[in-house]
Amino acid sequence: MAIKRELAGMEDIRVVEVDVPSKAVVLEYRDAQALERALAALDDIGYPAQAEA
Repeated sequence: MAIKRELAGMEDIRVVEVDVPSKAVVLEYRDAQALERALAALDDIGYPAQAEA
């Protein structure tokens, strides 16, 4: 799966869980900068995303 491959190799991303039916990605990350990099990477591969609390 492209999303998991892209994010799993990123520094400061510890966990990547993808739920295709609900179109959700759950991340465990170190800091806000890691989240911003992950969101940018998703956008780069054609999966625009936004963070939810």
